[in-house]
Amino acid sequence: MDDDGVRFDRALLDVADVVDRVIASPFRTIAMLGLSFKMNTDDLRESPMVGLVETLIGKGCDVRILDRNVATARLVGANRRYIEEEIPHIASLMCPSAEALLAHAEVIVIGNACEDAAEVLAAARPEHVTIDLTRGHATRPTSRGAAGS
Repeated sequence: MDDDGVRFDRALLDVADVVDRVIASPFRTIAMLGLSFKMNTDDLRESPMVGLVETLIGKGCDVRILDRNVATARLVGANRRYIEEEIPHIASLMCPSAEALLAHAEVIVIGNACEDAAEVLAAARPEHVTIDLTRGHATRPTSRGAAGS
């Protein structure tokens, strides 16, 4: 099995774990960073995060998403059809900024190491519960952050 297949299998296990952890907690406002299956893409068709969002919503959670690579107006073809079937209300879940996402959330779920992840993690308050599915990759400096250091 290639590296992508291994990561995808792990992600599926992580999704089940996230649902269990969130449902067992008293928290119901969830921030999701990185909806696509990997950073720097808008392809949602192979993303376990889509299923996670739908499951959490179905369990009564109030979910908001920040993924600047996913703009519903730009989605086309099979990707657009997929998201219209899976999360037809995605536009209402999208946040315009890290600040808006943090203002909404009790729990922060990092789905991929997108550029916003480091910003959100740095601005998170102590009372935020963070679940990092990137195994720490989201805290690594991005090229944007590295340029300023």
